[in-house]
Amino acid sequence: MRNIKTLLYFALGFMMVGTLFLVVGNTSAETHTQDKACFNTNTGYFEILKRNGDEYYQPFTPTQNRLDQVVVKLASNPTDDGGSGTAYMWIRDGEEVIAQKTIDYVDLKSSSPQYFYFNNWNEGNVIEITPGHTYNIRMGTNQLDGLNWLYWYTADTGCENDGNVAYRDGNPTEYYMDFQTWGWTVSEQGEDEGSTPAEDSTVDQSSSTTDTTPVETLGEEDSSIAKPSNLSGEYTELDNKRGINLTWKASSADNIDGYKIFKSEDKSKNYKKIAQIGNNYLEYLDEDIEASTTYYYIVRAYLGSSQSASSNIATATTPEDVGPNRPQSLRVLDFGEEYIEIAWTKNSEENLAGYSLIITDNKDLISSAELSKDDQTYKFKDLDAGTIYTITLIAKNDSDKFSPSASIVQTTALEDGSSYALTTAVILLGLGGVGLLLLLILLILKRRREEQA
Repeated sequence: MRNIKTLLYFALGFMMVGTLFLVVGNTSAETHTQDKACFNTNTGYFEILKRNGDEYYQPFTPTQNRLDQVVVKLASNPTDDGGSGTAYMWIRDGEEVIAQKTIDYVDLKSSSPQYFYFNNWNEGNVIEITPGHTYNIRMGTNQLDGLNWLYWYTADTGCENDGNVAYRDGNPTEYYMDFQTWGWTVSEQGEDEGSTPAEDSTVDQSSSTTDTTPVETLGEEDSSIAKPSNLSGEYTELDNKRGINLTWKASSADNIDGYKIFKSEDKSKNYKKIAQIGNNYLEYLDEDIEASTTYYYIVRAYLGSSQSASSNIATATTPEDVGPNRPQSLRVLDFGEEYIEIAWTKNSEENLAGYSLIITDNKDLISSAELSKDDQTYKFKDLDAGTIYTITLIAKNDSDKFSPSASIVQTTALEDGSSYALTTAVILLGLGGVGLLLLLILLILKRRREEQA
């Protein structure tokens, strides 16, 4: 009799816990969405995480009260061998670490940056956070070799993200780190779940940040840092890209962080920084240009907050027809398990002919479309659930010349019932059901033995 009671308790326990997981699964996984995000469209923009130093961090202000995943774009070693090591992520409230995670990587190259998915946190799978309160993401690495530094990619055109610009050593910078936060909202007891609509977290990559983001100009020269030389610039059109291609001879200093590139339309003044790249790059393509315009460029080597004297001034003039400008305001209107719908602002060029649109999954082409010059929306269908996609839009004119590409990253929704909680619920309910069935069989056998006796 004691064994029967024990079996009964176990069966009921499995079913009760399974029911609990079922409730959790229904309130979380089915509403798992992207909240805050900023995407980099140019792989020449990044910051180097040297060893475990340099306090880089990216603030974010959530609209959700649960955080279960953070995605960042990283790369490493500029050589063909690729870098290997461990990436560290800390989610912090001020200086307090509320979650942390490590991911190992092998043969990670700067020429092929990858998105890293940090979840299943050391303190638990899900982090409870407060909407409207600002937290920050900090990255680190265990790499010790200078050639194997980890790179965290940054946005080249700015990101709205509530004005949360990236910080370094406690001071605001002029850029935003490439990142995404994912989670959901759990309603408090007694709260009307439908009373407050979710805030639109779509990032408009083309939004101007001039009002909130400082533009770096030429700073004081540090004579201890050798300047780059032999800077030259030339207009080029290659592989559906067009712009002023800059090349220079490296600084002879062996410990610089990289190079800062400055641009002006006046040879003698008004130079502003347009890019900041690593010390392994000696070339840069400036795609932000207009037709029939002369531009002047200067390159400086930098180490921390110090920078070298200027290189020589390079001059380049664009032709009368340079192709359309980069499409603006590319954004996600809606997405589900099998679709992503996007929109953008129509280009203003009079000779605009149309757009080319592609969607890729881990660099594999999924589908493409040729659109008219009047199109401003498109819906990709028959996609896979829970998959990260990159969407690229290019404008073209009637001379068959192309614009620089605009890109955005979006993950389709998870399938209903695909969460860990829901899977666990099914298992536990199944075990509970099996337990009750065994209990019924034992009771029948016991009853027969009593009748035979």
